[in-house]
Amino acid sequence: MAKRNYEKAVSALMACPTAKEAAKAAGIGESTLRAYKSDPEFVELYKAARHELIDAGMKSMQERFSEAVETICEIMHDGDVPPNVRLGAANSIIQNCVRLTGEVERMDGDALNRKASRAMLGDTYSFTGM
Repeated sequence: MAKRNYEKAVSALMACPTAKEAAKAAGIGESTLRAYKSDPEFVELYKAARHELIDAGMKSMQERFSEAVETICEIMHDGDVPPNVRLGAANSIIQNCVRLTGEVERMDGDALNRKASRAMLGDTYSFTGM
């Protein structure tokens, strides 16, 4: 039962802008949500959900990376288009791709460190998705 409540709470946290709204959407009280956030199992579920969201966003931006580079090249050769508008959009995609790639690499490193710690210390608790 707690596992199902954790999943509902994580989904609500991912969808709602505030903890108050997330608690309401999950059908639990704010104090219950705060208590969930102190449980390592819940924290791992929440981290995994955030990682998946960031990874999906990064993949989407990576798919557009070549297009952004092409836009920059077009601007370099097109004297009729105001370059500052299109260049700003293209640079935004590139900068965010680089930033999110670094974030996912950091998160992957954290996951490997947790896995190594569990291997060294023994699997004292079980997490799903890891």
